[in-house]
Amino acid sequence: MDRITSATLEIEADRVAHCVLVIDGGTLADVENDSTLLTAFLELCILVDSTICCRASPSQKANMVSAIRNLQKNAVTLAIGDGANDIAMIQSADIGVGITGKEGLQAARSADYAIAQFRFLLKLLLVNGRYNYIRTSKFVLCTFYKELLFYLTQCIYQRNTLFSGSSLYESWSLSMFNTLFTSLPVICIGMFDKDLKPATLLAVPELYSKGRLYQAFNLRVFISWMVLATLQSVGISFLLYYVWGFTALRDNTTFALGSMSFATLVIEYLRFTWEYLYVLALTNRNASFIISVGGFGLWNILIMLLYRTKQSPIYFVAYGLYTWGRDQSWWAALLVLFTIPLLFDILIKVAKFMFRPNDDEIFRVYEKDIELRRYFEQIAYNDLKQSWTFPKEPSTTYKLIKKVFRTIFCLGKESPVMPPPQHPDLSSINSQNEEEEDNYSEMQSAVHRKRAGTNPMPTELPPSGEGSAIAWSSSDYKPHVTIVEDGYEVLPSGKRVRIKTGSSKWNSFSQAFKRDNEDVNAIIDARLRNLGEDGRVIETTTETPAAPHHGILKKS
Repeated sequence: MDRITSATLEIEADRVAHCVLVIDGGTLADVENDSTLLTAFLELCILVDSTICCRASPSQKANMVSAIRNLQKNAVTLAIGDGANDIAMIQSADIGVGITGKEGLQAARSADYAIAQFRFLLKLLLVNGRYNYIRTSKFVLCTFYKELLFYLTQCIYQRNTLFSGSSLYESWSLSMFNTLFTSLPVICIGMFDKDLKPATLLAVPELYSKGRLYQAFNLRVFISWMVLATLQSVGISFLLYYVWGFTALRDNTTFALGSMSFATLVIEYLRFTWEYLYVLALTNRNASFIISVGGFGLWNILIMLLYRTKQSPIYFVAYGLYTWGRDQSWWAALLVLFTIPLLFDILIKVAKFMFRPNDDEIFRVYEKDIELRRYFEQIAYNDLKQSWTFPKEPSTTYKLIKKVFRTIFCLGKESPVMPPPQHPDLSSINSQNEEEEDNYSEMQSAVHRKRAGTNPMPTELPPSGEGSAIAWSSSDYKPHVTIVEDGYEVLPSGKRVRIKTGSSKWNSFSQAFKRDNEDVNAIIDARLRNLGEDGRVIETTTETPAAPHHGILKKS
């Protein structure tokens, strides 16, 4: 207890730069039995950079996650595991991630998300997790924004009708506002919005703090959106009455006034949401805009046909387009109503970007620079490449074609004769290594499948062979070699080695010798037999141009 308290004081006083807490399962069980000690331990776990609980039971893992959640109410916990012993921990956390592998699919089936390898957690959090947070936040904000923008005009209209409850908009159009005209853009934001490129998010992990610090959706952001919607709605309402209100009753209806307000609000909302689809293809953004705006025009034609059989004393829909639809001042007023809120919004965005830009706006500018964008992509590639990269396994067709070519070019050729023994140089070593690497590359995919769920270390190299150098000999070239019986030969240095044949002719000749294991007594007997009484050495050599002279041993 004293050590935990002292460590807590040291960390709170900023006297420790980096601290990691390590505890095993037995010690953790003792800590859990004492409530006071457990509270101090959990507070220390929150202060340190990392806490490692080794050899812990499944129940201990789940209890640790639950204790952290109860202590930190605002914290979001994530548990990741690959085995059945991690199921309790995964289900206790706010977000559970399961890894599929040798341990089976129990953890993946019990988790909220499933990944194939642990290193994929980087992209799951920094890219997909951030995208989902931004999309959900914008979806909620845009939904409240369009509702307040549209229905606040109804409240303002009531002051002109003595709060009689009459609607500014035609009833069918009022019902279709959320269904047909404004649902598609907000759905596109919730599904496809990407404020930054994935490479930028991987290269700059600090951008992930936007979700951790609740910067995309909080009370301040929500109020700012609602204030903006209120200002735009009030401005459009009073500007509508000033520009078109004096001529709105020329046809003795309010259908022209309501249609102008409806069209202005739809276009303004679509333009506002269109700006938030940053990275989405322009074709998709234009498609949603054209469908919503063009659909409103087609809708006015459709409701004209619906009202042919009945009369409406307020809206006069059946012949509305024949009256105000041909009036140029109506279209000019619509253009003014759309342009003024647009300029107001542009001024706000420019001022915010010049004086208080956020991280997203800054990095969107960086992404337009091709050099910085390539730099981000290279960093992201290096971060994701955390293990050994296996070359692609050759296809069956490629192997068959290669085998056929080898067979064709080897036809009519005699059996290859091994080259004369020579000192190993770099070319021979490289050729041997290349052949071994080819064989290794053909087998390594199967080896990798056999070792599912494991990755070799970066320092692991292909097999280097048997680890011994073998000199092939032939009957055509045997310089400086003394042939003795029993299948042994004496090198110029005096060392007696066993004969290694490399051709069929030499193999048949060497089979006449008896191949016994090399021992000290055999070497001594062979040397004594070769030494004559006159001090000469009995030699058996082969005259070749490469061997211009032979060594002679003299008796001392």
